[in-house]
Amino acid sequence: MSAHRREGLVELLERIEQELDATYGSLDPDLPLLTRARHQSALNAAAKELAAFRELRATNSVPVSIAAVHLRSAVHELETLVGAVDVEDVLTRVFSTFCVGK
Repeated sequence: MSAHRREGLVELLERIEQELDATYGSLDPDLPLLTRARHQSALNAAAKELAAFRELRATNSVPVSIAAVHLRSAVHELETLVGAVDVEDVLTRVFSTFCVGK
């Protein structure tokens, strides 16, 4: 392998890819990657809310309107990933991080 003569680079890259695939599994290049902990957290929270909704509906223990609160929470978590901003969220952040005087 010589970086100077550009020999063996393809083989080196192929070997690195093989090792990564063997250790971590191969990745589908068409699938999105979660690059931030905040994204993973939002998806986990949304999944928990959906599971809670499914459980309540399966047992029919509460009215649909009550169980739907979990769906709304899941939607809110997913909206944070795509950048949807609610006015209440903006106001909450502004008033929680800034000292607003008279």
